[in-house]
Amino acid sequence: MPTNPSPIVSDRLPTVDFDDIHEFETIPLERCDSPIEDMFLWDFKKVAAQDIRVRRQHECQTRVGTFRLDFMIWSIHANRRIGIECDGRDYHHVPSDARRDVAIVEADIVDRVYRFRGTDLCYRIQTVLNILGQREPWILSERGKGNLKTRCGAIELHDEWFGTSDDKATFPFVLIRRYDFGSEDKDSSTQSQWEETVIHWTEKIAGTEEAG
Repeated sequence: MPTNPSPIVSDRLPTVDFDDIHEFETIPLERCDSPIEDMFLWDFKKVAAQDIRVRRQHECQTRVGTFRLDFMIWSIHANRRIGIECDGRDYHHVPSDARRDVAIVEADIVDRVYRFRGTDLCYRIQTVLNILGQREPWILSERGKGNLKTRCGAIELHDEWFGTSDDKATFPFVLIRRYDFGSEDKDSSTQSQWEETVIHWTEKIAGTEEAG
């Protein structure tokens, strides 16, 4: 009489685990505060590296106030942390979001804050994750990188950044804000004529120690 096969034991980390010091969840299961955050987390879990930790609604104390990041993501092996913001049309305002991101990065809470548009999270989530993975290679598993490359094909990144000398009140000199466009084999000269995937990110300028 045939017997049922023995279960396969997984070597993966538990679905929810807390670091003893920082108390960061690996990849949480519960629903987030908005549908687009759920979309991001659901697809990110499929391609994330095994040592990635995620915390939702991370409280950030800055010199201009207290804010919450939709997600803080970090690695237990890489000395790097990033913030993720999912921008739904009804919840965000660009100028105030920019000041907020700068304050969070300036406070050394994270190295960068990335912002994704709600439309991209809804319709081009694989491309969003592929772009994020090219900017932050440590965040994805090797399998995840391969899957995204297969699904998305070649993606050309276009950096457009503005410095802060003309608006130091909003962007201290030590910080820059950039925009990445995923061209997906389209002519960059016609960029304004098609609906590109865009991510915004804010970071410190390497080697700059003080504000101008």
